[in-house]
Formats: sequence, C-alpha cells, structure tokens
Amino acid sequence: MVWTVAISTAAAYNTTTITTDLSCPTSLAPSTPNCWHLPSKTELQYLYEQKNVVGGFASAGYWSSTEYGSSNAWGQNFSFGDQNIGNKYRALRVRAVRAF
Repeated sequence: MVWTVAISTAAAYNTTTITTDLSCPTSLAPSTPNCWHLPSKTELQYLYEQKNVVGGFASAGYWSSTEYGSSNAWGQNFSFGDQNIGNKYRALRVRAVRAF
C-alpha cells in the first residue's frame, strides 16, 4: 500500500493518532488499544536483523514511519537489508508493531 494508507491503516487499530512514540506500557495486554504503530526506520532495521526469529516477512520492501520530507519516507528491503528513500505513493508492504 502507499505510505499514507499504511499510516492510516496502522492508526485504525488505535483510538488515538498513530505516532512513533513508544510510550505504550509493556505491561499492557496485547489487546490494549493505542499500542500499535508503523515502525520507525530504526525499528524496521532491527526487525530485519531478527527476521528469522520474528518470521512472517516476505522478501520485499516495507514502509517505515520515518519521513524524508513531505513526499518521501524510508523503507526497508527485506531481501537485501538495505534501507531506501521512496516516494510515498509507491506501494510497499507494511508490518505494524507494538512497543516492547
């Protein structure tokens, strides 16, 4: 999906606007709202490094929540591990995460 849809899709799982702030208490049950977000580029890099442990990733590009100006955002390539800047209208995969 395009970046703006990715942000709003992740936000749909919460009752407040999505942010990359990791203020959700880790003691909350998994069903607690307001904890899901599109990962930052740093979080996404960590997920790439742990992709075999976490599982469920395709060998494709994934959006991060980290913007690079008004028209671009950072993405993570799960085939080769590199991070790239892409136009927000480009379709990439998404993976919402919880604070941990």
